[in-house]
Amino acid sequence: LNHDKSVKKIGYKSGWDPDFSNPIITGHFWFPHIGRLKDNLKEFLEISNKINKEVSIDEFCEFLNRSEKVFTYPVDNFLCLGTYEEFRIYEYWINANKVSKIN
Repeated sequence: LNHDKSVKKIGYKSGWDPDFSNPIITGHFWFPHIGRLKDNLKEFLEISNKINKEVSIDEFCEFLNRSEKVFTYPVDNFLCLGTYEEFRIYEYWINANKVSKIN
């Protein structure tokens, strides 16, 4: 990261720094201008398709970072509910803890 919390480089599939100082992408993204997002996404997909590059949000953020500033926002807690199954498992454990208190 840069001093202003903008992303300097995205290490796609590069692993952790030895001191675990590199932040991870948690899956939450905010794009302030939908028109610009659509234009950038269209250009990214066209380029990716021409060179048979994997299409992922990590790669898209790296692409954006070449022409725009991408910022990071630290989070204290994170809950990944990115799939239907993850949501159902979360829902199960919420309900299970209501029925049977561990304490």
